[in-house]
Parts: sequence; structure tokens; C-alpha cells
Amino acid sequence: MPSIEEFPNMFDDGDPGAESSDSKQETKEKDIAPSFDQQPEAEPEPEPEEPSIAPLEDEEAAEVLEMANAAKAKGNEHFKLGKWAWACDHYSEALDISEPGAGTPTIVAARAVYISNRAQCRIKMELFEQAVADCTEALKLSPDNVKALLRRAKAYELMETPKMIEAVDDLKRVAELEPTPAHKREVARAEKSKEEQFEKQKEEMMGTLKNFGNKILGNFGLSTDNFQMTPQDGGGYSVNFVQNQDLNKGG
Repeated sequence: MPSIEEFPNMFDDGDPGAESSDSKQETKEKDIAPSFDQQPEAEPEPEPEEPSIAPLEDEEAAEVLEMANAAKAKGNEHFKLGKWAWACDHYSEALDISEPGAGTPTIVAARAVYISNRAQCRIKMELFEQAVADCTEALKLSPDNVKALLRRAKAYELMETPKMIEAVDDLKRVAELEPTPAHKREVARAEKSKEEQFEKQKEEMMGTLKNFGNKILGNFGLSTDNFQMTPQDGGGYSVNFVQNQDLNKGG
């Protein structure tokens, strides 16, 4: 979490080295008395925006792009061979080379591709958090980058605790940009997984609450089985108390 930084009365009676007792008392009272006429603290000034990077001249931009794409090509070769870490390094190299052109539109678009490709490597390496961060960075440069959206959705799903809500949102965006049957099926599949995850988490939570409740109610000879929850038509549940002898009757 980012840290938040928080941003004498003098009495001259002719003798600069001495004060009367009355003056000392007055000073003390003024020091401890609340001040109601102070001006309110001014709002902190917003931090200045980072200066925009000027675009490169066409000739220089072409040279930078050529060198960066050469590094990207090496990354692609290593990726095809399954050398994910090496490929990742070359995509990072392409980003370093293209940094001077971060204000040039054609290079900005290329940088989004380099970052998205690096995200794919990190998915293969099971570095899902880093993959999500890369995709998010790529989408800042190219908001409608379908590959970055698909890769981020995949990374969300593959996390130790899947983030299915976020994955579904990304897949829905993909289906808006490219409304193909395949993308619509992906949305439906992810929606189903999201509901299954929700039900599983709800069951786990209810199990935890039940165990806790039994621990407390056991002191009174009761358990959560003494309380039956019945769904109501308008939503919510009604809770009914059931005697132990009724529970023993069975069905």
C-alpha cells in the first residue's frame, strides 16, 4: 500500500531577558487555548503530471523500431522452442530498446505487443500475477488489444485462487470487440466457472460458520441443527428453532 505523508508569542516589556508572572501566565493561557480564527489548511497541491515524451523523427523511429523488432523476433524463436525464460528476456530487451520512442504512436503500439508477448511467456512459466501486470500495462498502451485481454483472462483463471469475475469481464470485452462464436462460448464457459466458484466458496463459508456456531452452541447443549433456515419467496431466509426431540424423529 502506498504510504501517506503528513504534511512563539513574544512579549516585550522593556527587558528582553525577563517576563513578569502575569506575562508568563498570559503566555501559558494563549499557548494552550484553542484557536478559532486560524485559516483552514490548504488542500495539498496535486502532483504534477509526468512530462509527455516527444515523438521521434521518422528516420530515428524507424531505426529504433527495427532494432526492437529484431529482439522481438528472437523472442518469438525461443518461444516456439519452449524456452520461455529466454523469450521473456528478449521481449524485455525489445522494451528497453524501444523506450526512447515511448512517445511515438507506431512504437507505442509495438511496445504493447512486446509486453503482451512477455505476459504469454509468464503464463507458460506459471507467473500469473506478473502476467496479469504485463497485460494490464499492455492494455494501457492499447486498450482494445484482444490478445492482451485473452491472456489476462487466462492468467486470472489460472491463479491459485481464480479471479473469475475479472476473467469474465475481460472475455466479455473480447466478445464485444470480436463477436465470434468461439469468443461467445468462452464467455459462457467462464460464466459457468464463476458460478461454480461462487457456490463452492459459499459452501466453504457456511461450513466454517457452522463449525464456529456448533462450538458456541455446544456449551448450551445445542447445535446449528437446531436452527433450520428456509428460503423466502422475496429473498433471504427465515430461521426456525427445532427441539432436539424433533430432530431425533427423522424423516
